[in-house]
Amino acid sequence: RTTLDTLRFHSPQGTLGEGLPIAWDKELRWAAATRSLEIAGSTLRLGDLPVTISGRVDGVGLPRPAADLAFTGGPAQVASLVGFLPPFLAPRLDGVTSGGQVAVAGSLKGTLAPPASGQPLPFAWELRFDLAGGSVSAPALPAPLSGIELHLVAHDDTVDLSRFAAATPRSRLELSGTMTSLLATPRVDLQVTADLDLAEAMALQPPQPGLPELAGRFSGTVGVSG
Repeated sequence: RTTLDTLRFHSPQGTLGEGLPIAWDKELRWAAATRSLEIAGSTLRLGDLPVTISGRVDGVGLPRPAADLAFTGGPAQVASLVGFLPPFLAPRLDGVTSGGQVAVAGSLKGTLAPPASGQPLPFAWELRFDLAGGSVSAPALPAPLSGIELHLVAHDDTVDLSRFAAATPRSRLELSGTMTSLLATPRVDLQVTADLDLAEAMALQPPQPGLPELAGRFSGTVGVSG
């Protein structure tokens, strides 16, 4: 068993959630003659989500090892959802409680080596992520975020976001679209539908000097491209 107290992902938009405790139980088989590592049995626990990993890596220790891996996890109820959420949904973590049902599946096949400059990745990969029935409660929010859904497929340098949704009794937000060219200059093509209590939206933001206080409502559909 290999454990990590906290795993955090950092991006230009911020840190992904609160970080996740990691535990990896594994059974590995090593063939020295062919430098092959077979994953005979493996369960990676991302917080409350167990993910089964299977496959093999050939040419371990060589400059260009080749992998053929698959993983799947859930659907499982997780008691701490924030570590799976984009940073803009939970930028203030003090006193936050959350939960929801998460499922993941994916694969990786090809050469494990950095891509040449301006070239695509030397391996194919895919990740499917589904969150349903999510909720986030925070002291700054007058009512919890509920009905949180997030459904996406990521592959190569593209993320296809089929649906993101969250709501309170006074606000609702839905989003869909694509993000491409993640390895170069990312491009987005998103459709956002919102009916927001602006005071609730501001309550999610961390304190910043000079940040204006907003009140009232915003309702509309916004296209974001570029």
